[in-house]
Amino acid sequence: MKNNLLLFIIFLTPSILLSQDITGIWQGYAVRSNPDCIFYPETFLVTYILEQNGNNVTGTTESILEDTPYFAIYNLTSGNLSNNNFLFFLDEPIQGIPPPGSAWCTSVVGELEFFEAEELLEGTLSSTNGSVCCEGALYLKKLELLSDTIQCKGESVELEVTGENVKWYSDENLDSLIGSGNTLEVVIDEPTSFFITQTFNVIGEETTAFRFDIDIYEPQITSFEIVTTNACNDNSGTIEVLLEDEIDALFKLDNDNFSNNNILEGLSAANYTLTIQDENGCEIDTSFQIINQDCELKIPNVFTPDGDGLNDYFGIVPLYDFQGKITLFKIFNRWGQKVIDLQNQNIEEAIWDGKQNNKPLPSDVYVYMIEIEYNSGKRELFSGDITLLR
Repeated sequence: MKNNLLLFIIFLTPSILLSQDITGIWQGYAVRSNPDCIFYPETFLVTYILEQNGNNVTGTTESILEDTPYFAIYNLTSGNLSNNNFLFFLDEPIQGIPPPGSAWCTSVVGELEFFEAEELLEGTLSSTNGSVCCEGALYLKKLELLSDTIQCKGESVELEVTGENVKWYSDENLDSLIGSGNTLEVVIDEPTSFFITQTFNVIGEETTAFRFDIDIYEPQITSFEIVTTNACNDNSGTIEVLLEDEIDALFKLDNDNFSNNNILEGLSAANYTLTIQDENGCEIDTSFQIINQDCELKIPNVFTPDGDGLNDYFGIVPLYDFQGKITLFKIFNRWGQKVIDLQNQNIEEAIWDGKQNNKPLPSDVYVYMIEIEYNSGKRELFSGDITLLR
């Protein structure tokens, strides 16, 4: 059967889309019902290529007697599909070689039922000229590529076809079998052709191979940079993705949904996988890490407790959402006398308003000693001068 190869590149677009549509490639076998027709085998392979327009169906059919040079090709010009019933008529072969001492059937009528969920056409054949050798059953399974015909270069994809006992080949001579079954996992780095057959248990021979071409999308994303800000608490890490190429890309982390926001916030310390998707749906994955670090803090060196609402208090200013507590907060005057002494306060409470015992202190330079305990358990001591101005 491997010498029977039809290379059909078919672009089938029905002009009217119906819920019932049998446009496409159908392969299977015919079974003659009369045992006395010795010129023909009991079963033989057939291929139907159909195009539907409304309820009308046209196309071509080919019958092949296995391991022989005998075949017949018909034009199917008057088919009709209605309520899952497919009726058609074949006049006489437009091309073919019949077995010696015989002739291919003419005036053939087909009555098939369409099982949409199974992608199956099944029914009977008969002849209006009374030839009993043309009576029998017909079984057809659709062969259709369900995957996109353009794939992303270099990505692993799962190609899928309909059909029965499918085999995938990489060459038109069917010498290199690369897979069996309705799916094939493959990485496509260049435009590639696949040659696909079906095999039916009733016959055991492979059908005519059909070629399906897969083109590629070249990558749109050629260069990018990730700017990372580490976390100083449970969810303060961020990344910004900078693309060199001006495209409308989408971004996601791990199993999140894609968005067009190239700044991703609220990240805790962890390892992440970033996926960038270009306009063709092609994706690039890269990994990065957000680590925990102590939150950056700011300690001012001057404050003005004059009640104007600006710089009225002295304390630690967190640059991020601080997670921890102030275990020690002490202020001394220039003679070493303690002005204020606080312990185990949150960061909002550990402040100084420039007073001692509720009495304003004069403008001067004071000394602070502040100890911080982070949520991690780490402690850090800060000391220095603070100038009070009135």
